[in-house]
Amino acid sequence: PPPESIPAREIQGALIGFLQKNNVERKGAHIAGNSVAMFDIPFLRRHAPVFINYMHHRAIDVSGVWLSFALLSDDPPKKKDANDHRAEEDAKSSLDFLLELVDGKK
Repeated sequence: PPPESIPAREIQGALIGFLQKNNVERKGAHIAGNSVAMFDIPFLRRHAPVFINYMHHRAIDVSGVWLSFALLSDDPPKKKDANDHRAEEDAKSSLDFLLELVDGKK
């Protein structure tokens, strides 16, 4: 079925099941992405409270990591932005960009 027709609690259960299946302990996984504190975390608190409580309290904000590199570098990396802002594409793009920053690529 289309994602919008799947109840939030079912999605929440699948996310927690995925973490458990992969032996991720409670509070052992971090939310990561661009500006996660502004949208993602409040959204998850409202629609997936059990899942968000399963996550570590510290988030990895790729935008903040990028800003740090940009402020401290004479040649800051170019920020990448997903085109159509779909969840899966945004997540992959954020992770790829974070890995590039850490690896020193631009």
